Amino acid sequence: MKVSTASVTERISFSQQTYSATFTESGLPSGSSWSVSFSGITQYSTTDEVAFSEVVGTYSYSISPPPGYFASPSSGSITVEGPGVYQAVQFASTTFSVSLLPNPSGLYVTQGKSASGELLVNSTSGLSESVQLKYYPSKGLSVTISPSSGEPPFSSEITVSAASSLATGTYPLQIWGSINGATVGSASISIDVVSGPTYALTFDESGLPSNGAWAVAHSVPRFSFT
Repeated sequence: MKVSTASVTERISFSQQTYSATFTESGLPSGSSWSVSFSGITQYSTTDEVAFSEVVGTYSYSISPPPGYFASPSSGSITVEGPGVYQAVQFASTTFSVSLLPNPSGLYVTQGKSASGELLVNSTSGLSESVQLKYYPSKGLSVTISPSSGEPPFSSEITVSAASSLATGTYPLQIWGSINGATVGSASISIDVVSGPTYALTFDESGLPSNGAWAVAHSVPRFSFT
């Protein structure tokens, strides 16, 4: 720039530095279409990468899988703050399954009372994704499952209450595990509604050192031990 006796104006433009944010997938057949929504922009790809360019900041994202698949993770946030960041995305077929193992396989519930059991949820692969538990009880039964979701392996307590007016008999309780709305496992528990009264069964021990652990094996699932 040459300066003379007259005033001189020089325009200077500034621009923010941008960095790449790249999503890489695995698990899809070659040529499958998938998309990423990132910072309000959606991009589609038939390769194993989707790339964005953004200034420094933290941005949320969501993954849209092709039909018949789900993504892990399916959403989240990443921070762009350097030469480039990468987020791995693993796809799995909705035929991916979990095993739901009720313990015991049946519950005895007294009319007007409740009983509890345990549900063990195990993954059949190494994929880490939250499984939501849903149920469909028979009329006259109320059910709570806690926790109602989690990443396998985990266990949930199932509490079943029977209305006092519910007739005695055997009722089915269906439980489903789902990931992103897709069913990945199921189990059925037989609920035997019986008339009261019931009685506590207590075992007292002697001869063990203090805090010595011991257990009682039984074959009647209506009993609980504390």
